[in-house]
Amino acid sequence: MLDPRPWAPEQAAGLAAWAVQPPLRIVAVACPQPQAQGDPGAALLVQHLRAGCAALGLQCADVVGAPSVWDDVPAGDVWLWCAPTDLLLRWWPLDEGHPLVPLLAQPSAIVAAYRAVKQLHAAQLQPVVVAVAARVGEEGPLHAACQALQRTCERHLGWVPGVWVLGYHDGSAPPQGLQGNLDVVTRALEAAWTLDMWRSPQGEAKRPC
Repeated sequence: MLDPRPWAPEQAAGLAAWAVQPPLRIVAVACPQPQAQGDPGAALLVQHLRAGCAALGLQCADVVGAPSVWDDVPAGDVWLWCAPTDLLLRWWPLDEGHPLVPLLAQPSAIVAAYRAVKQLHAAQLQPVVVAVAARVGEEGPLHAACQALQRTCERHLGWVPGVWVLGYHDGSAPPQGLQGNLDVVTRALEAAWTLDMWRSPQGEAKRPC
């Protein structure tokens, strides 16, 4: 509770030594495993996000587990949070951003993406599907996978998530031809959960809660 009494001079000076930092963006990727390495679609999506953030001059850091244990993670402009759907359901705010659901061209990936979309939508979240090409020339099968997922969502959920498509990327610096991928990364950052951060006089970044 806020204390209505005036601050003593030493209290005011102490508070002034803290500086508000630009909002931290948390980009969530729904993943069957606690880390992206356990899921090919999540791993590819995270690779794109890291490359895109680097191209935009943003520093990324990975966070694992529930937000309650994030105090000791490295500093960064963007935190990439790969988490199982049930963890996102417990922690993602209803009024902020969109969790990302990766989609590959394989039938098993369509099933996994639908399952994640269904669970997130049932909890009144608004996930966005990000289709990722895993190899050169996969545009056709990936487009078919997107259509199959959208049809299934419309038939069984009465709702169709937004779908963004990332072209094949080999991990090198994004060339001019992959501007579309960078546009998708920018949209992912706009769909992030944002937190205001404070930096102490000792240089430590802290969340306000």
